[in-house]
Amino acid sequence: MASSSRCTATARPRSARSCLPCALVCLPLSRRACSTKKLLSEEWMEHPYPYQIFAFILGFTLVFRTNFAYQRYWQSLQHATFMSSKWGDVALQTMAFDTMDLANTEFVAEREAMRVEIVHLVSLLHAVSLQYFRCDHDQTTNSRT
Repeated sequence: MASSSRCTATARPRSARSCLPCALVCLPLSRRACSTKKLLSEEWMEHPYPYQIFAFILGFTLVFRTNFAYQRYWQSLQHATFMSSKWGDVALQTMAFDTMDLANTEFVAEREAMRVEIVHLVSLLHAVSLQYFRCDHDQTTNSRT
């Protein structure tokens, strides 16, 4: 279960930088509010309208940011799929270029070996790029087990 302690590609470090100062500001304020006799009395807040405005703005902001994150996620998937298809096109075009001279049967074994090598290199390039996307820089452990 080493993968649960992994912090790459997460929002934890960035969110901690903004949450900790807010928590340090709110902690003394909450202690001061608890020490007073009238906690959330009518003098402090008489109408629920300010709560409604705050909830509306907070909800709108959360939905807006979530929508942007969702769009960025799908855009990255589209680009990764496009990249994979273009590398497949590279392998296909290279093999098509090699088969242009069908009349020359002199180097059939070498041509077949070159085709196998091209498919191997393109698939290796694809695998390494997906590994880079996943931030799997450490190859000594298997993250799926």
